[in-house]
Amino acid sequence: MKKALILLTISLGFASTDTTSISLTITDNTIDWTNLQYPESGTIEVGSGFTAYGQIYESGVTDATGQGSGITTWIGFASSNSDPSGTDWTWVTASYNSDSGNNDEYMADIGTGITTIGTYYYASRFSIDGGVTYVYGGYSSGGGGFWDGSTYVSGTLTITGNTAPVLATIGSQTMTEDVVSTLTLSATDADNDALTYTVSGGSSETVSVSISGTTLTLTAASNYNTTTAIAFTVTVSDGNGGTDTETFNVTVTAVNDAPVIASLSDQTGLEGTELTFSITAADVDGDALTWTSANLPTGAAFTD
Repeated sequence: MKKALILLTISLGFASTDTTSISLTITDNTIDWTNLQYPESGTIEVGSGFTAYGQIYESGVTDATGQGSGITTWIGFASSNSDPSGTDWTWVTASYNSDSGNNDEYMADIGTGITTIGTYYYASRFSIDGGVTYVYGGYSSGGGGFWDGSTYVSGTLTITGNTAPVLATIGSQTMTEDVVSTLTLSATDADNDALTYTVSGGSSETVSVSISGTTLTLTAASNYNTTTAIAFTVTVSDGNGGTDTETFNVTVTAVNDAPVIASLSDQTGLEGTELTFSITAADVDGDALTWTSANLPTGAAFTD
């Protein structure tokens, strides 16, 4: 922002001419300096975030602590390495980040707005007159300056495709009746994305399943066993659209359960009169039951 002192000669319409000095402040509404601060370049997966920064200096505006007033800022991108003043650029409004000496620094995420794999170019854009005029910032290792396409240039952003995770083989599982079984799941991801696991299959009447982190827990219903395999499907996701699945079978082997004799109440009979009563038992496995007795009192007999 520049000021000038101008000497004017004023004619008052009289025969004589007089002169006077009038001080006028002429405002040159041109930004003093700007740049694309960093980064110079980057590589991300499609849909991921990528934040770029630009700085501006305007005398009397950005010198003070905090955000200078009247500044509007954008970070833009294009698929061709063209002049950022062209119409093929997309602009994202930037927010104030911090002071940097006498400069104000702004930032914006442009990565999440790019949905197509490829190479893109980015630069900063500033206005101090409400968007009537713009200046553009370019990058250089020496600190950058007004974009000129040679010394001060656009940054380069490479957008790559997402690589799906690969789930390690689980395979068929055999568990024992009335015993909880756990498995540790694992998967690899070439992009080092955070992975999550989900599972489906089974039921509370047969075998129920749950996942906590990478631990899968199988719980058979009480006294449940079957020679028929129950199918479960595990899915691993990288959060960026990449998944891998595996379906595995679970068989529950039987364990013999002891029969249970029904509760007997005390029995009373008359002297000299035969007392007869029945004893029953249940077996959840449906096995054929046999009976024996021991230590019967004198005169008592047990018949199977």
